[in-house]
Amino acid sequence: MARRTHPVDRLRICLVTRDEPGATGTSRYADRLAVGLQDRGCRVDRLATRPSGPLARVLELAGKPAHLDAITFLSTYPPALRWPPADIYHLTTHTFASALPISRRRRPLVATVHDIGLATEPNPEGLRQHVHRAADRFALRQLKRTTSLIAVSEWTKKAVMDTISGPRKRVAVTHLGVDHSRYRPQPVPPEFMNRYGFRDDQRYVIYVGSDEPRKNLSNVWRALGVVRRRFPEVILLKVGRGYDPSARDALKQLASELGLQQAIRYFDEVAESDLPLFYAAADLLVMPSLYEGFGLPALEAMASGIPVVVSDRAALPEVVGDSGIYIDPSDFAGIARAIMELLDDRALTMRLGDQGRARSRLFTWDAMVDRTIDVYRLSIDLDRRHRRIGAASR
Repeated sequence: MARRTHPVDRLRICLVTRDEPGATGTSRYADRLAVGLQDRGCRVDRLATRPSGPLARVLELAGKPAHLDAITFLSTYPPALRWPPADIYHLTTHTFASALPISRRRRPLVATVHDIGLATEPNPEGLRQHVHRAADRFALRQLKRTTSLIAVSEWTKKAVMDTISGPRKRVAVTHLGVDHSRYRPQPVPPEFMNRYGFRDDQRYVIYVGSDEPRKNLSNVWRALGVVRRRFPEVILLKVGRGYDPSARDALKQLASELGLQQAIRYFDEVAESDLPLFYAAADLLVMPSLYEGFGLPALEAMASGIPVVVSDRAALPEVVGDSGIYIDPSDFAGIARAIMELLDDRALTMRLGDQGRARSRLFTWDAMVDRTIDVYRLSIDLDRRHRRIGAASR
């Protein structure tokens, strides 16, 4: 089937990205968007917010005494941007809007909001969390300077509209997608099992993501302690970079108190090519987040054919539908019961795996790219209209 064309084909698109190491939800979104736009004939330039060269080295050395990751902070909340020539500019996450007051504003300008959980968190833990929340709130206020906004879920759209002022038509929903050619049920090669130390006599529960407080990993740890009383062969795979050293230290201390030091394995940097095999090697995914703007790991797990245990709040029900087991994230005993139910019931596991695969087909990167191009078209039209009105009033 021929791909539909748009007036933005062959235009030059500037994608502002963090150029972050490892595979995160936002990095996969930016990568898939760039590839999709190029496939449709657009020229794509990427503007990285991550400091590099001598500046990066200075920031790294300056932050060590206070255990601060200044590079990550300034990558997430850049103070300024140097805009290259382009026909449309796209902030691939809303935190980059922190640069808009200082940087000369370019239009048309689109920003994607993945979630605003940090900005709305009522009781942040520690100085680092307070600083990040203040920066996130500042960035959210700057979104009024954009031409159009994209939210990755209906839940996130509502959260944005409840938090910032602006006409409702400026927020379009573009769900994230999954590459079904990569994330699918598949055998796990012995080479992969050996390389990562997986064993046939163990069962694996996987969590993919950071360890920031809203991910609720302390209750995952407590649930694992309950699960292993009945299934001592269960190992938790924690895939994804840490949030900050103190958060990781607190989780390791909790694991020690619960006697789980050998039951949790950390994989901070996983190659994008290996991530589908992590899902394939697992029995199920657990994601009891207090807040998720979308929940890409749940979608990837569903496409991979494994069942999911997810929180009953925020955007996760929008993604998972009737294809998973929902839990109250504050109830670690309930999380444990859901995990044990799946480990104990092969028929339920297979049924939910099949339902998850079917539902995952509703979410594709092609649909995301096409919807984004529609937003670009609207943004170009709005910008032209704004310029005409401005010219007529002078």
